[in-house]
Amino acid sequence: MSGGSAPSRRRRPAVAAAPRCCRECSPKKSTFSNSLFFLSVFCRVSGVSGTVGGMNASARSTSGFRKESCYIMQDDMLNPLFTVHEIMTMASEFKLGSSLSTKAKQLVIEDILETLGLSATRDTRCCRLSGGQRKRLSIALELIDNPPVMFLDEPTTGLDSSASLQVVSTLKALARGGRTIVCTIHQPSATVFELFDFVHVIAKGRTAYQGSALNVVPFLQTAGMPCPKYHNPADFRKYRATCVLSCDSLARHLRTAS
Repeated sequence: MSGGSAPSRRRRPAVAAAPRCCRECSPKKSTFSNSLFFLSVFCRVSGVSGTVGGMNASARSTSGFRKESCYIMQDDMLNPLFTVHEIMTMASEFKLGSSLSTKAKQLVIEDILETLGLSATRDTRCCRLSGGQRKRLSIALELIDNPPVMFLDEPTTGLDSSASLQVVSTLKALARGGRTIVCTIHQPSATVFELFDFVHVIAKGRTAYQGSALNVVPFLQTAGMPCPKYHNPADFRKYRATCVLSCDSLARHLRTAS
């Protein structure tokens, strides 16, 4: 990806392979949100050009990829007066059409609600749901047509630590079920950070780290930046990325880790 003069638009790699739960992180929220726009191809951005590479990338069409993936925005657009079951039923009619019978659609809805822990809120209006429940409902709506790839823009924004853990644990379970989950998260807790299989750290438009979440601390150690004991690796990574990438010795610290 390249184009323009903004740091967030510089060329950099981005990798995701099913079934994994991947995360992009950057000291600036706009940087990884823009990256997610480019990767998902759901948002058209002017002044930017480039290619998205990967397996079967040459055979992938934009329209075909959109049909096989979904994009969940940071802010939900749920109608507050509909109940959970009503909004799921309406979404199933739009997404599934006449391909399934009414009974089959209801079975799909009930299965999704049970998977995401929303069965108890089946008859609750959206305006009465908690923040975590609303986010899980947004995910449930996209699961109706069973997309193999899911993009989420900061799914834990506005949630407390408990609700954030529930949402990310749900995404982890979906990844284990065979989906590729790609999301951006701002300032995750240490527990949430460890749930991700793969992280992509971006600072000033450049890749600072790319690899397993569990290898972040050893990588910082080899780069001469040991993470203090009992310190949140996600917070320490963000601080060091901000400092290191402002130095002239940037190239010495850039690395792609497997």
